[in-house]
Amino acid sequence: MKTLTGFILGLIALPALFALAGVLGWLPSTATATPPGWESSFGMKALDASLEKRSDKLSNPIDPKDAASLAAGKKIYAYNCAGCHG
Repeated sequence: MKTLTGFILGLIALPALFALAGVLGWLPSTATATPPGWESSFGMKALDASLEKRSDKLSNPIDPKDAASLAAGKKIYAYNCAGCHG
């Protein structure tokens, strides 16, 4: 019974102490513009796996050789995407 009580208190007390430390400003608040390499690697692997799973049955309805579609796509990309994605 003592072990169970300690376990339950740990489940409640540790997150509460962590939240208290954050509220009191004891946790570091530094941030960098670029995430660490391991985080980027993990995130990209998860994204790739998710997209692969969801895109199995999709096909591109636009002919890639259509010059008008390509020009329209470039314009949309330049306006909506290039600011962040280059």
